Amino acid sequence: MSDSMADPMPDPMSAKPLRLRTRDAGDLPVIAAQLQDAIVPVSEIGYDAEKKLFVLVANRFRWDVGEVDWSDEFGSDEADEEEEGASGAYYLRSQCGLQIRNVKQVRRRNLDLTERGRLLDLLTIATADDHVRLVFADDSEIDLKVGRLDVFMEDIGEPWISRHHPRHQDAE
Repeated sequence: MSDSMADPMPDPMSAKPLRLRTRDAGDLPVIAAQLQDAIVPVSEIGYDAEKKLFVLVANRFRWDVGEVDWSDEFGSDEADEEEEGASGAYYLRSQCGLQIRNVKQVRRRNLDLTERGRLLDLLTIATADDHVRLVFADDSEIDLKVGRLDVFMEDIGEPWISRHHPRHQDAE
């Protein structure tokens, strides 16, 4: 075999869906990292007080896959070439469900759940004492008072291609 025959690049579309669960606050940053920059429609947030279950569905950026260069496969068109920073790089997003169990109370800041068409950008998930905080861009937040910590996330369905990589301004 010649050196010019490289191993074929694995198909990122076949990336296995993530399923993560934690009952330990020390492991929550792993889930938070995978959900960083997830887009959360307000219409996909819910709380069942009787079951003490908080849920949301998000479109998460697949940080676990990273950048994929498919320029040879997809070719290029004028719109892509004109796009600022277009490089042939592609990324993946997946729909993802998040469940937080044993939720005793839900409080919101700068967030109206009747704004069903609003999209939120999840920055992080943090925990302190008996609270789990979902922190969004635009200074919005959901604070969950929990009993025993029990958080589960799972990718749902097939990933899709995105040309855009989340960017953050440097903190001043």
